[in-house]
Parts: sequence; C-alpha cells; structure tokens
Amino acid sequence: MLNAVADAALRRPRATLAALAAVLVLAAALAAAAPDRLAPAPPEASGSESERAADQLGAALGHEPGPGMLVVTKGRQPVRSAVYGIALDVITSRLEANPDVAEVRRGPVSRDERTTALEVYFREDDPGGEQQAVADLQDLDPGPLEVAIGGQAGVLHDAQQGLWDELGTLERLALPVCALVLAIAFGLPLFAGPLLAAAIGVLGSMGLMGLLSELTPLSAVGIAAAAVIAIGMAIEACLVLAARYREEAMTLGHSEVALRRTVEVAGRAVVIATLAATAVAASLAAIPVLDARSTALAGGLAAVLSGGTALTAMPCILVLARPGAAPRAAAVAGGEGSAGDFWYRVTSAITRQRLTAGALAAGAIVTLTAVAAPSLRTDTVPLDAAGLPDDAEAHRAELRATVELGSGTTAPVLISTDATERVELNRFSRELRSTPGVADAEGPTAAGEKLALVRAGTEARPGSLGAREATANVRDTASLPADVGGRDAEALDVNRSLLVHLPIVAGAAAVILAAVVFLVLRPALRTPRAAGSAAVLAIVSKLPAAAAGGLLVLVFQDGRLAGLLSYTPEGGPVLGAVIAVLGAVATVSAARTVHFAAAVAAEREHSFGSTATVPIAASLTLPGFAASTAVVAATAIVLVGSDLVGAKELGVGVAAGVILDLVFVRALIGTGLARLSQ
Repeated sequence: MLNAVADAALRRPRATLAALAAVLVLAAALAAAAPDRLAPAPPEASGSESERAADQLGAALGHEPGPGMLVVTKGRQPVRSAVYGIALDVITSRLEANPDVAEVRRGPVSRDERTTALEVYFREDDPGGEQQAVADLQDLDPGPLEVAIGGQAGVLHDAQQGLWDELGTLERLALPVCALVLAIAFGLPLFAGPLLAAAIGVLGSMGLMGLLSELTPLSAVGIAAAAVIAIGMAIEACLVLAARYREEAMTLGHSEVALRRTVEVAGRAVVIATLAATAVAASLAAIPVLDARSTALAGGLAAVLSGGTALTAMPCILVLARPGAAPRAAAVAGGEGSAGDFWYRVTSAITRQRLTAGALAAGAIVTLTAVAAPSLRTDTVPLDAAGLPDDAEAHRAELRATVELGSGTTAPVLISTDATERVELNRFSRELRSTPGVADAEGPTAAGEKLALVRAGTEARPGSLGAREATANVRDTASLPADVGGRDAEALDVNRSLLVHLPIVAGAAAVILAAVVFLVLRPALRTPRAAGSAAVLAIVSKLPAAAAGGLLVLVFQDGRLAGLLSYTPEGGPVLGAVIAVLGAVATVSAARTVHFAAAVAAEREHSFGSTATVPIAASLTLPGFAASTAVVAATAIVLVGSDLVGAKELGVGVAAGVILDLVFVRALIGTGLARLSQ
C-alpha cells in the first residue's frame, strides 16, 4: 500500500490531488444535509430499568408511555371557552396529521384557567419524527394563543438549532488564529495538506453520520468529537511526513528515494497511528449509551478519513513544492546545526540527565492524576431545558408548565407494575405520594391486559439531580415489583452505566495502545526497563482525557467560574459534552503516542542507544503536536461564548485536554520515559 502511495505522488501528484478535491466536494455535499438529520439525542442506556419500563409500556399501549412533546398554551380567555377550544382543536389536528404521532391528550389546566398543555405521544422514540413534529407546528398560526413547544422534542429541537447556528459563527472567529498557526508551521506551499485532510475528515464524517442516521438513531454529539480528532490528526500526520521528508532530503537530496523513504518510515507511522486512534475511538461503543456509540462511530470515521487523506495528499504536495518549502518548525535537530531548534534544545535539557528526566516525568504523572481525581465523582446531567438559553422556546415552555401546571406534567416518573388487585395498586399510589421528592402521583391506569401505569411528578426541576434522587427514592421504596422509567430515570441509568463502563473502556483502550506501542518499538525493547517504559507511556496517554473530565467536574459540577463563563450550574456536566471530550482527547492522545514512538524507533537504526535520539524524535513530532494543539484549542475555546452550557463544557474540556497532553505527556512524560528506557 505504501509503495502505491509513493508511486501516485511521484507519477500523478496533480491527478491524485484532483481526486481528493472531488472527494472533498462530495463530503461537503453530504455534510450540508447532516444538520437536518442529526440532533442531540435523549439519554438512553441499553438494557437498563428505564428502557425496560419504556419497552413494556410501549408494547402494551401501542405508543411511547410518556409524552415526547408538550405544547404549552396561554390565552386571554379561559381554556373552556369556545375560542380557546377551537384554537386547541386546530393545533391538535395539525399534530395528528403527522404519522409519527400516536395520540394527543389535553393536560391539566392552571388555577387561573388560562394555561394548559397538549401532551403529544409518539409511536416510537425516534428523534427524527419528533423533530419533524416540532417543525410542523412552527409555521402554524396559533390564533389567540401564546404557544411554546417543550418536552423532550422541543429541547432537542432548540438544542439542534442553537448548536448548528452558533458553531458557524463562533468557529469563524477562530479561523484567523488557525490560518496563522498553519501558515507558520507549514509555510504557504504546504498549507493545503493539513487543510485538505482536516476538511475531508470533518465534512466526510459529518456527511456519513447523516446518511447512517437514516438507518439507525445517532447523536450529533459524535460530530463534535470527530471535528477535534480530524483537525488534530490531520495537522500532526502532515507535519510528521514533512519533517521526515526534510530529514531524508538533507541526506539524499530532493529525490525519488527521499520521498519513498519518507512514505516508508513516516507513512507507516501515520498508518499505525490512524489504526490506533480508530481502535481507541471505537472502544467507546462498549458503553451502552447512544451518545457514546455515536462518538465511537464518528471518531473512527474522522480518524480514518483524516489520516488516509494526509497520507495520500502530503507526499503529492511535497513533490510539487519547491525543495526549500519544508517547514522550518519541522527541521531535523541533529548535530551542531540544531542549536537553534527550540524543541531540540528543550528536550535536550529535559533528557540530559536520567534522574532529571525521571523526576520530571514522575511529577507530571502525579499532577495529571491529581487533576483527574475529581472525575471519579462525576454526576452527568442530560441535555434539558435548563441548559438552553433563557429565551429558548423549550426553556420558556418548561418553566411555564412547571410553575403553572405542576412538575408532573414536565417530569413524569412512569412506574410499570403487574396489574394485581386494585386495592394494592391504590395503596402503592398512595405510598408514592409520601416518597421523599415526589410531588404527586396519579393512577393506576390500565396499560394493556397485564400492566398498570402510575405517574408521579417530582418536586425538583426535571433533569436536575434532585429529580433524579426522587426517582431513586421511588425505586428504593416501591412495595410492588415495578420498573421505573421516565426522563429522570433514563438520566439516572445513563449516568450509572457511564460510570460502570468507562473504567473498562479506558482499560481496554490502554491495552490496545500498549500493544501498538510494543509493536512499533519492538526492536528497541531489549530490556524489562524499556518494555516497562513503553507500557507506562501507553497508560499515561489516557491521563489527559481523565484530567479534562476532572476539570469539567471542578468547574461545572462544583459551580466554579459561573460568572466568568456565564452559565447557571446544573449540578453536573452535560452527558454528551463529557463523552465528546473524553473520546476526542483520548483519541488524539493515542495518535500522538504512536507518532512519538515511531519517531524514536526510526532514529539510530531503531535503537535507544544515543542520547540524541530522544531530542531528535521530539523535534520531528513536537512541532506538529504544538501546531495541532494551538489550532484545536483556538477552535474549541471559542465555544465558551456559546449560550448552550454543553457547548461551553465541550470547549473548556477539549482545550484543556489537548494542552495538558502537549505540556505534560509529550514534553515531559514521553521524553522522560524514552530517556529512562535507554
């Protein structure tokens, strides 16, 4: 395969780049339709009690047991008036015309008899159908009523619109910084390489996710992680290829042999790094949560597309560029001529003494571990109305419904139990009313022939930790065998599932990365000390992601910097943001580890023997890591200006994660462990 890449670059560079440009156009066309197909997903944990309750009740009722959408209406006349009734009938008829809507019920009426809600029940829990139902109502004239669409469908619709609208504006603010960094790192002749690889990685993964969402439910959260992975891997792979070419050209001249040697050595590293990153991203699929599975798929696609494009495009650009166009930042640091190379001098100072290198590496590991420690107490919250801007329609709808109609309308706890004696069911309903955190309970009502349904509303705001605690209390105190579901039960189950499966996934990802590092460094692993250093490097490569998760807990769960970041604490970071941050940072970190290991192995005939080996390997890789860190951090940090709390968390987590990875893992731990293994 690598020979074919070199042949294409040497014989048909323009044709190869033209083909990649066509791929970019196709990816852009597919990505243009993705925002309408992809939306943030509701919390969902496969095999959980809440899913079991929803499945049982859904099968018995013939539709989803809880309302997927609330249409909250307010008028000047009483709800029972003819004018108000006609307006409600018009809205109901519009909703019932949607084939995904199974039933529309009229909910409770406020004390002043001016406010009520229509509860919309969908046939299936399909985000696409729910989004269409919201869109159908937006162009409807409500007549004399004030209408606000809330519920799960309304929240996801407003989050989808806000996410895609804000991302375009905010990311344009980061473009000048990104362009400047790439121009400095690569120079104008080589600028197209990382740009093309990143664009195909981002747009291609987005477009393919949009297509796949027609076959299976997917979450837009995966796109955020995919963008980080594609940008980071594209820049790093292109700079590794350019740096290796400059080194080979210094020895062999700008010849066919130099390019083939570049593709053989650095191209192999790009292939292995791409495979490792794909495997690490795919490991998230082991978490039975829709956001995690979507991130695994999108992250894997982004890694393959960006890595493959970089490997194909960069050799062609090196052939077409003038000999002097190789980036100065990627110059090889060898011998006396390397005195001015920043990274060579820094890593030489760090690794000159074995004791110093070991102490700095140990200190960096301890620091990252301390920052990551708070992640052990993570309490994620679902994306709900509280995380939307105050003027968002779903936020207004839920606030009005909660205040004027009661929390049972907005956050019902759905209890599915066997239809035993009526007396026992009534007693069970009364017990629920006295459960801590429960405001009221209604039912039981028959759900088919074998099940009974009881609905309870929580005193706390839906989506909050208080509502989740009330749901846990219902489960703990239920006197009848019952499955408890509803929005807050789903959030509770998803958080538990994440905390149970995440350590397993992290361990599996570390084992995969360790195996890859052993493969890359196999010729150098001649002593137990060298093998141990390689294993430790693979394990500590997971620490930046864990540290980013710990910072999300320290800032957003503990409510710090609320004024500076302009957010209202919700008791925990948003589930989707946590998964996207962990997946993106861990994947980028895995690719960096492989690139560094490959550079070390390639120097001095795959030997750790020379003390200059580590600084040379660092000078070949750290410029790319620094450039990608600057671009990714600049792209991410502008999200702090978003009105969506989840977007703020994503920006802070990603920026912190890649910076911690560069400073602690790449500059200190990686070089220190490599020095200790000599």
